[in-house]
Amino acid sequence: MIFFIIAGWICFQLWQNNKYVEYPNRSTVQHSLSSWISWLDSHRSEILSDSNPMLWWMLKESATLTENSTLIGLYEDYKVRYLDSNPNNVWSHLFYKDSIAPLNPMRLQNFPGYNIFFLYGASCSSSLGREMAVTEQLSPSFCDNHLFSPACATHQLMGFRFLQRRQCGNQKDTSEAINSLQNRLVSQLSWDFRLVDVYLQRVLMLVDSGAHERVKPIWIKRVLSEQNSDGGWSGFEPLIPLSKDLSIGFTFTSKVIGIDRDQSTFHPTVQGVLLMSLLLSASK
Repeated sequence: MIFFIIAGWICFQLWQNNKYVEYPNRSTVQHSLSSWISWLDSHRSEILSDSNPMLWWMLKESATLTENSTLIGLYEDYKVRYLDSNPNNVWSHLFYKDSIAPLNPMRLQNFPGYNIFFLYGASCSSSLGREMAVTEQLSPSFCDNHLFSPACATHQLMGFRFLQRRQCGNQKDTSEAINSLQNRLVSQLSWDFRLVDVYLQRVLMLVDSGAHERVKPIWIKRVLSEQNSDGGWSGFEPLIPLSKDLSIGFTFTSKVIGIDRDQSTFHPTVQGVLLMSLLLSASK
């Protein structure tokens, strides 16, 4: 009986995740974006203590797309604190095409492989291009060996998008790899209905990489529905409440289920800002 109940619940969730709905209208997307930006603004000091360069690159891209004064001001504060004060910051390559910050592979030994791939894509550094972390990820099938890393494909696609923006390497191979990863993300979104950080990231990367037409309207609608009342996103989907603050729910880690707070954080929220910014830009 328990097996059939669980199986029935999973089937229902899969249907909910793939059913046909009308595409959210522009005013709905705009309202969601405004709420997300308000969350960032009200947590300014908190997010400025987070130096994660990819999150700030996303915020900068959103500022460029929307010309929103709040986002522009936040990026300027980040720029002064983390970039202007440290000309040797390797992550300046994400923000400036003419960055001369040295990229010594020895200095990057403790970086996750996908970070090295980002830096290679952003800089087109020949020395980084010879690193195993880069050569492995140039294969579209790289994530076949990382099945328990939920964000493997989205991170790899981010790296290829930097290669594409910089026109670095063989662009035919890059385009083919991007198409392959888009197929992987569509499959993952169809079957993985958990409304966690990586769900939002998959939708974002499909839109960012030019596969907007492959994003089902229900996926956008579900992202919007998971936005918290404070305007942010938590990246954790609560299922069973344990107390006022804690719940058992879906996590974005390989553990799948965990105990956490449904509390908005910078990481998923800024991804939501970029997603909405891209959607609004595409609908002009």
